Amino acid sequence: MKKKILHSVLMSTMVYTVYGQQLFSTTDSTALIDMSYKFLPSYNGADLNIKGVSLYKSFDFGKHEIGFGGIYNHSSINIEELNKSAVYDIYEQLHYIQFSAVYKYALDSDWELNAELAPAIASTLNADITHDSFVLSGYFGFKKSLGLEDTSSYMRFGIGHGVLLGKPQWYPVLTYFKSVNSQLSFELGFPKAAAYYKINTQNSIDFSISPQSLYAYNRMDVNGGEYSDSHMEFKTLKLGLGYTFNFDDDWSAYFNLGYLTKSSFKVEGSSETLYDFGKDDGLFLGLNIQFGG
Repeated sequence: MKKKILHSVLMSTMVYTVYGQQLFSTTDSTALIDMSYKFLPSYNGADLNIKGVSLYKSFDFGKHEIGFGGIYNHSSINIEELNKSAVYDIYEQLHYIQFSAVYKYALDSDWELNAELAPAIASTLNADITHDSFVLSGYFGFKKSLGLEDTSSYMRFGIGHGVLLGKPQWYPVLTYFKSVNSQLSFELGFPKAAAYYKINTQNSIDFSISPQSLYAYNRMDVNGGEYSDSHMEFKTLKLGLGYTFNFDDDWSAYFNLGYLTKSSFKVEGSSETLYDFGKDDGLFLGLNIQFGG
């Protein structure tokens, strides 16, 4: 019974994913396959549709655990104003491809070392791929069980690198996860704070706050050669309300309604901002279909 409860909680927590990057080592992911669709309607004249799939499988060797995963996200951006689309139509299709290798080692009964190397390509793929299209994502840190036999409570701390906050950069990871009882749990920290409530064996809900981003490099010239080597960067803070429905022990669906705030959406050149979509608040809709656990 305890294993079932923990599985239900983890199926909710693993849905933390940036529109591009996802680090499996910081989510305790249990899903083998996660198919997603996200829609951001009318952000200052631009609609964003994001379709993705992630695969992950881990192998347990006593104190050692090794996992391998992959992510592909395809983002479509519809820029409504014609005077913009003539210049920025090269950014209508964005691609994010990531491969992950995860290693976990149990130092003792309470401490666990976590490491992940996740090279990725974030690009429009309108021209040949160069080194600027590559993002070296990853994580190194520790997870400490708080030693409570009847609950699953832990702390996680470390450092990550990737496109979590927009363009590639370092960021801290600090999480305190507490399972209050068989139905209620919560986590506090960065990059995510959330509360989870299990209604019954099939239904659960959650509320979360986390940064989200979208990043892609473009090598092709913009505006007839006036600019080149540019990138698009979208970053925001998402307040999300989620609902999980478990069809059976393997299949589940996750519905997410969110509100985006503190947003920034720009096309940056090598030395200047080519276009700033401005700041705007808006809605976020998402659906995930997951298999495995």
